[in-house]
This record gives sequence, structure tokens and C-alpha cells, in this order.
Amino acid sequence: MLEHKESVICSNAMTDERFGPESRGGSIHAYGLRSVICSPILARDRLIGIIHIDSSSAQYTYGTEQLRLVNAIGAVTGMALENARLVQSLVVNERLAAAGETVALLSHSIKNVLQGLHAGTDMVGRGLERKEFTRIREGWEMIDRNLNRIYNLSMNMLAFSKEREPRLVTTQINKIIEDGVETVHHLADQRRVMLLTDLDEKMPPIPADADGLQQVILNLVSNAVEAVNEGEGRVVARTEFEPQREIIRVTVTDNGPGIPTEHIQRVFEPFYSTKGQGGTGLGLAVAKKIIEEHRGKINVSSTLGQGTTFEIQLPAGLHRWTPDSDTQDTIHLP
Repeated sequence: MLEHKESVICSNAMTDERFGPESRGGSIHAYGLRSVICSPILARDRLIGIIHIDSSSAQYTYGTEQLRLVNAIGAVTGMALENARLVQSLVVNERLAAAGETVALLSHSIKNVLQGLHAGTDMVGRGLERKEFTRIREGWEMIDRNLNRIYNLSMNMLAFSKEREPRLVTTQINKIIEDGVETVHHLADQRRVMLLTDLDEKMPPIPADADGLQQVILNLVSNAVEAVNEGEGRVVARTEFEPQREIIRVTVTDNGPGIPTEHIQRVFEPFYSTKGQGGTGLGLAVAKKIIEEHRGKINVSSTLGQGTTFEIQLPAGLHRWTPDSDTQDTIHLP
């Protein structure tokens, strides 16, 4: 059977000369087997196993119906095992391809940052040699800008790669917005962009991961500042509390060129960026991940030539699910 990859049926092995005491079938006599079926399990004509059924009862004999059934089981089993192998191979190949693409994208982003650092250090070096303080200042600003880029890239990589539950503390969302805007002000000043806030004074404290939300605001506001036209851009960060729905609403709006319709559906995809060499495609993916960890939502709307708005909705009373239970506890702050 192994050589020809064919099924074997024996109605009475004790009298079948193929399994005589002197042949390789001596064990059949030793166990007193009478009726035997062996069927190959094939995957693309490759033998990967066998199905063996036997009976030592003299009152029962396997026939052609049982042989066809076992052959059918063997054929289905072979296809299932081959499909499983192909799926496993596909998963491994997809993981390798994704890892390679990730490394390539990150390497490209890091290379751009390093080029900026080298350019800045060269400018500082020439300025020191010639005692040109204006050149030194320009070089240092270039170094500072690229150091911030590599810091933000590192933080986004950590946030994107790590599954975690938010570390909840009582948080003033207005303070998060103010700190984030203050951090991005230097970038806005460099690009001569107007950066404004419109904060709801009735905003209550909420249970939230302050560090995570700070990263979200930094990503959204810095993206908006970089998206608008230099010298005429306007970015506004707003907060609003809806007590009836117990929802905190945060919006970041710009008057930039807008996002084309074909790109809107992909802006939250990892490593997808409309900035060309200027972006890594992680900022918005990280923002979406962190907001969803807070059981919130983030949406984007955009009109070409008019601007873009990112809107975040967070529950004022945060719903939390325990890993081992379908029950939920709702935290309501006074």
C-alpha cells in the first residue's frame, strides 16, 4: 500500500497469503486480526498518513461500502491537512512580509531624521568655525526639530506595539489640551500658523490615561499644524461636554487643503501617510488605538480646499470590561 499509495481491504487476514506468518504481516496473525482496511491519506499525491481499521471478530467482515467510506474520509482528511499547511505557510509569509514592510518604512523614517540631524550638526559646525550665530541658531533649530521627530516616532512605536489597559486616573481633559497645544506651539511659530483653543469651562474631570490622551492630542495637533499652508494656517482645538449623553467631545480643526475622499478611509491604517517622506503613518493609528482603549471613538471629516476635522468622543462615565467576565462596571464621577 505504501509503495503504490493504494487502499487495501482484507476480508479474512488469517487466510490471506499476503499476510502469512512468514511475511511482514506476521503481527496480524499475532493479534488475531481478521478483517482489515488500510487507506492512504494523500495531499497532492504525497503520502502523509494512513487510516487503519481492523476487527478480530469472525462474525463481522468489512466490505466495499466500508472501503469507500474510509477512502472518502482519507481524501477529506488529506485535503484538510493540506489546507491547514497552506494556511499556516500563508500566515508565516504574511507575517514575514509585514515585518519586512514595517522595518523598511521605519528605517526610511529614521534615515530621514538622521539626515536632518546631520544637516543640522553640519550647519552648527560651520557656524562655530565662522562665528556666525545666525547659522548656529538655524542649525540648532534643525537638530531640535529632528530630535522631536525621533522622540515622537519612538513613543508612537511603543504605543502601537503594546497591548495594554489604560491606567485610569481622574483627569482634566482641558489641561491635557492646553499642555499639548503648548508643546506644539514652537512648531506653529516656526511655520507661522495660528494655534488656538476653545475649551468648555463646564468640562468635568473624567477617568482616563493622561499620558495616552496627551499623546493623542500631540499627534492630532502636530499633524494639523503640518497640514496647513505656512503663513496662513489656522488650527483650533475645542472641547465640549454633553451632560445628557455623558460624552466628552474633543475636536481638532484646520483650514488646510483637506484630505481626498479616496484617502479618508485609510488615514487610520498603520504606516499609511499622505505626508510622503515627512510622515511614518503611525500617529493616527496610535491615536485610534488609544481612544478605543478608552472605549471612545475617533472620526475624521474633510473638505478639499477648506480643511479637516478630527473628532474624539469619550465617555464621561467610562465602561470597563473585566477580562474574565461579560459584566461591566460604570465609573461615574460626581
